[in-house]
Amino acid sequence: MKQTSFLHQCLSLAGGTLVVMFISALTMPVITRLADPSVYGQVTIFNTWCSLAVMVCSLGLDQTFIRFFYTGKTPAIQRRILSFCLAVPLLLCLLLSCALLPVLIGEQSRFLVLCFILALFVRTLNRMGMLVLRLKYRTSLYSAMSVLNKSLYVILVLAGMRLFSGHGLTVMIGASLAAMTACVAAELYAERTFWFKTRPAPAQSIEPRHLLAYGLPLMAACAVFLVFQATDRFCIRWFADYDQVGVYASAQSIMNLFSVITSTFQTLWLPRAIEHYERDPQDRMLYRDMNRIMTVVMFLFGAAVLLLKDVFVLFLGESYRQAAGVLPFLLFTPIMSTVSETTVIGLAVTRHSAGHLWIMGTVTVFNVTGNLLLVPVMGMQGAAVATGISYILYFWLRTVVTARHFRVGYPLKRFSLLTAWFALTCWYHQHHSFSVMTILLFLLTVALTLGLYPDTTRQILRQIRKLLTGSAILSVGKRTEKEDHRSCEVSPG
Repeated sequence: MKQTSFLHQCLSLAGGTLVVMFISALTMPVITRLADPSVYGQVTIFNTWCSLAVMVCSLGLDQTFIRFFYTGKTPAIQRRILSFCLAVPLLLCLLLSCALLPVLIGEQSRFLVLCFILALFVRTLNRMGMLVLRLKYRTSLYSAMSVLNKSLYVILVLAGMRLFSGHGLTVMIGASLAAMTACVAAELYAERTFWFKTRPAPAQSIEPRHLLAYGLPLMAACAVFLVFQATDRFCIRWFADYDQVGVYASAQSIMNLFSVITSTFQTLWLPRAIEHYERDPQDRMLYRDMNRIMTVVMFLFGAAVLLLKDVFVLFLGESYRQAAGVLPFLLFTPIMSTVSETTVIGLAVTRHSAGHLWIMGTVTVFNVTGNLLLVPVMGMQGAAVATGISYILYFWLRTVVTARHFRVGYPLKRFSLLTAWFALTCWYHQHHSFSVMTILLFLLTVALTLGLYPDTTRQILRQIRKLLTGSAILSVGKRTEKEDHRSCEVSPG
């Protein structure tokens, strides 16, 4: 990694995410007034099917590319890995397209099928193009591509709606495809030396069997994860009605506030951790440090959202006030998934990708059972509780399963105490609005978090101070032996 601060890289990506969120917040009310809800529904279904098809065609090789990129000691080997991880998905996209070609004969679906076929190739290229930027730590450009994609989409939709009123579905799907195509061209041009001028190493320099063996379990795990994510909404629809589904979905939309942290961290963390492991397989300090840092950041941010939940719900409108009682336990979704990224990293660096499938299968069964038991009794609040508890289990499964292959001393006792306390505050907030008691609970949560992680708090403050003074350096993973001894506890295994 370049001598740029990891914190600086995170802030660079976070800036782009904030810009995208601002553009969405500014233009979404305009677009929703130009397009009917039914059009939005069709676009959503179209995008869902595109994402599912691209995921299946990828065979998990996008994740394989991330894992094996730094094992290539030369650009030529890295280019060979890219060629294989891209050629197989493109070939499968071609086969799927050939299977869909007969449908183009139909009058009604011709445009949608054509866009679907084109989207398969464009999305696959965009995925790999963004990964190259991500793995080469070109974070400013990576962030700019996200902003460019969103900006072009909004401009094309607004212009198209004025020029072709009554063709909302065509405009929105076409705008999305055109914007992503422009981004693909920019991504390939930005790394044109790597894409077009670097000669791939001989085919025998890689082991395709090993690459596929790593990627296939991840593809299956992603498919199960889609079921895991959709369980709560399907159960609410089954036992309640679409109104409660809408309120529940609105509460989930507030979780987008976390995307500034979660998407930024998850984008940078995996390649950073793999690169660190390839350089020094025995060093565990980076993983412990990032676990503590993300624990402090996520719980403090979660406590703030919990305190202000009634304010956020006001922006949703009178019909969505019930979302305030759903939001608390949904906070465990971003908190547990993000913190667990630091503990599950061992499965990636040791290439035990099959563990992800076992984890997702177990937690999905638990989530389905929890929703079936709680939703008939508690409605959408029961779905939130079941989902929140499922994500706590998700964290522990990822941590325990990984510890069998890759032992790291995480402060799990402190994390368990903080999680239990946060669950109690969520239960209180689920049934009470803003009051003096909620303020007191917020202050106690902050005090408990900072008290359990004093060294980490000081470390974060030092990094922020250095960044503000322009002298930030990459110090994560370079703490003193004394600090590490004070906060290191043995994980289960």
